[in-house]
Amino acid sequence: MMDLLGFIIILVKVLVVFAGTMLTVLIMIYAERRVSAFIQGRL
Repeated sequence: MMDLLGFIIILVKVLVVFAGTMLTVLIMIYAERRVSAFIQGRL
């Protein structure tokens, strides 16, 4: 029972880290596009 619980906890941690990483990458790409568009607009 404890093994299953530990496995589920590890799985949740991995999913949270993966989701956080993907979210961070998406935010960085979005911000980069906004900044580049803003700079092109200024020029």
